[in-house]
Amino acid sequence: MYISKLSPHFLDLNEYLPKEHINYYNPNVIEACTYDNKLVGLPIIIVFSVFYSNSELLNKYNKTIPVTWNEFLETSKYIMEKERKANNTNLMIYNGLFNGI
Repeated sequence: MYISKLSPHFLDLNEYLPKEHINYYNPNVIEACTYDNKLVGLPIIIVFSVFYSNSELLNKYNKTIPVTWNEFLETSKYIMEKERKANNTNLMIYNGLFNGI
C-alpha cells in the first residue's frame, strides 16, 4: 500500500554498499529486499536453524545425515539401540532447536 507511494524516495543500497557485503546475504534475502530493481533494505538480524550430527556415529553405522524428521527419528533410534548393545551409556539424542544470529 505504501511502498508504491514511497518507492521514489528509496535509495538503491547497491550504490552505497560494497558488493562483497551484499554477497554475504542469501540470494533469496536480496530478492526479498529488492523493489523496482533497487536493493532497498537488508535485514539487521537473520535467524536460521542448524542441525548438528555426529559424523563418526553416522559413518560407523553406514547412515547418512537425516533430511526429514522421520529419518532423524529412525536414524536416532537405530544408533541408540546399537550403542546400548555395545554398552555405550554416555550417548544421548537431542533434537533441540538451535538458532543462530
